[in-house]
Amino acid sequence: MLNSFVIKPCGNKGFYWYGGTKVTSKYEAWFLALSGQHHVVVERGAGHRPNVINGQAKLRGYIEAITDIPGFAANGVEYHEVNVSEWKRVIKEDQGVSWPKESARQKALAVQLVKKLYGKDVTEDEADAILLGRAAQRMGLNSDINLL
Repeated sequence: MLNSFVIKPCGNKGFYWYGGTKVTSKYEAWFLALSGQHHVVVERGAGHRPNVINGQAKLRGYIEAITDIPGFAANGVEYHEVNVSEWKRVIKEDQGVSWPKESARQKALAVQLVKKLYGKDVTEDEADAILLGRAAQRMGLNSDINLL
């Protein structure tokens, strides 16, 4: 079973959408998103733009801190970070695809794979997140979650 939602800005006053719910901050949205989860797998960013990498690192730190709160989840939360190249290697082996060198073509391939595997039309970032989850399952990081 595949469930997904998007966290995105709502206007210019600091509000965010968590799925279809408007919340007061990005961090409140992530807190709600992580509530009740047993496994959290995040992509360890890569790239050449320090401002983007720093923003990703800050969010990863926040997510990891939430998962470390005693009693946050009934049985605790397993937190994992996976490199981009690692999850793409797993998907390559799983689906028999070859990732193109160009970023735009990689994003298009991710969207196509999600459509083929799950019948869902998603954005490029959502496709990457869904494939990261599939790779994590294949890697045994969240083996009790069924994405098939």
